[in-house]
Amino acid sequence: MNCDNGNSSPKKYRIILLLASAALLVWPVVASFPVWFTDQAKGYKVESALICAALAAGCILLYKRRGAEAFLSAKLVCGIGLVALVANVLLNAELWDYLPQLGHAVFFAAGVACIALAVSRWLFGVLFPLCCICSLIDAVSRVVYGIVLDHDIVMQVFGANKAEVQNYLTPEVAGLLVLALLFIAGVVWLLLRMTRGESRLRLVGSGLLLLLVATAARQYTIPPDYKRNCSEWPLSLTRRTIKTIVKADGENRRLLRTLGTLPSLTAQDVSISTLKGGEGVLCILHIGESVRADHLGIYGYHRDTTPWLKSCDRLVRFDRCISSAPLTVYAFVSIMTDACGNVMDRDSAQTPPTVRSIVDVFRACGFKNATFSPLGRADSQRDLFVQSPYHSLLELFSEGGEMVTCPLDLMEQVGQVHGLAAREPSENRFILINNEGSHAPFGKYNQQNPPFTPASPKGRANRPATRPDMAELAQNAYDNTICYTDEYIRRLVEGLGNRPFIYIYVSDHGEYVGDDGGRWERGQVKEDYHRTGGCLVPLLVIASPEFEALHPHFREAMENMRANHAVTASQDHVYHTLLGLFGISHKSYDPAYDLGSKQVRPYSGEQPEPAE
Repeated sequence: MNCDNGNSSPKKYRIILLLASAALLVWPVVASFPVWFTDQAKGYKVESALICAALAAGCILLYKRRGAEAFLSAKLVCGIGLVALVANVLLNAELWDYLPQLGHAVFFAAGVACIALAVSRWLFGVLFPLCCICSLIDAVSRVVYGIVLDHDIVMQVFGANKAEVQNYLTPEVAGLLVLALLFIAGVVWLLLRMTRGESRLRLVGSGLLLLLVATAARQYTIPPDYKRNCSEWPLSLTRRTIKTIVKADGENRRLLRTLGTLPSLTAQDVSISTLKGGEGVLCILHIGESVRADHLGIYGYHRDTTPWLKSCDRLVRFDRCISSAPLTVYAFVSIMTDACGNVMDRDSAQTPPTVRSIVDVFRACGFKNATFSPLGRADSQRDLFVQSPYHSLLELFSEGGEMVTCPLDLMEQVGQVHGLAAREPSENRFILINNEGSHAPFGKYNQQNPPFTPASPKGRANRPATRPDMAELAQNAYDNTICYTDEYIRRLVEGLGNRPFIYIYVSDHGEYVGDDGGRWERGQVKEDYHRTGGCLVPLLVIASPEFEALHPHFREAMENMRANHAVTASQDHVYHTLLGLFGISHKSYDPAYDLGSKQVRPYSGEQPEPAE
């Protein structure tokens, strides 16, 4: 870069700049040299030719008009490049896996900084830190939690709560974030100070030249299949982060809009053949949280995590149930509506919902409805966001009924459910329960007397994949939460006394606690979720003798369920099974999805291979 700013630049800085540039840009050629002789290098594209031509034209035009005055000194360019080098090494996490592209990333970042400074120093002081913060978020996700930020992860964050965030935001992570923010502030201050007094023309000229070198080198020194967006830091990562957030928000809005626009049902739309009203029947649908079936004793787990369920002689346990999605919001739609197929993927074969929810169906049949959840209100003190998609769904499902915000302790919730059931004992009620159960950070259990020790919910937040001591803490804590859920179900069911009731338990999705080849995160499992044990969830049904004696159809349906327990079920079956159980007639009902029907068909979609 032959340039000065009125005085001749020291020769040594020109030599340093040339040698550093050569080393950084030749590195990828050497690193990928064998690839140039493979089929991967064939059909090489010249997609950046127009960009390079435009950048070169700008540089030539400036040089012809102003000569060397159109560019920064070699010394200053070396300084800016050094800052860009340090920033890339510390903040560009994706680059760590593709170090040969470091040179391209350094030139690109330095060029972008020069152009931004030329446009507006104030704008640079605002936007550049924001870009660095996006990089920081990605770096922390990779280094601390071992995950790559994508829209599935962001959708989980949208549904997060303060307790979960506080658990993951450990003192170590908080300290790392503070240091990183101070570093970002230092980078911005240093670049502003280094370029103070420089004209916009010189900044633009050097920025164009740096971008020309970065673009041309990236295009012509790296085989096509080896290119990564990390060489366009910080713009590429910022663009990806923004697109990720927008996509996650759009997916949530699309789903909620689909349900929200469906009309509510009335008594004229449905009919029920088994009840006339006033029987005092309780239909309890309990959607558990993050419980994978293979950690339950009744599903063959080596630990006895479900002692009460194991002894319950009225339990119907379906041997295999497939969760539709690794995200609660989508799993809710599969369970609560007649939607079938992969509701996470708009392009896959699926049947969209035609009813707002099963609660709406039962309400039209004369049932009073109530929803119990610790996150049941958008103004809850535990909310991280003002209105998450999860809250929006709960509000939709609780329309026309009660929304009960439960205490955080599961056992205290039991008393609330019993209190509601006893309030009007002759009323037929549909009760929806969703509690955090085994949700990360695995803290919902009796921590004074845990069944499995040592245990700590903090284990999940400290990269257990690489720390065996944390893995044991997290796995024990997770199994403790399942024991606690077993005790919750015992207290809930036994406390209903002689009421005619049907209790259905199904988890929204599984969890990863070192299972499936050492996996620890649900993030980025959309592609292979149904090939792992994380998609296998418990599906349990308990009916009281009073319920089965209330109508011959109830007894017949329960006998069919017991006979069908080996049928591979899915969350898609729940809606139709409940409608069929109560003899509810509606056009959305399909007996092929009714586990209480002799016409039921097993789930035939993607699923993991049965364990040997």
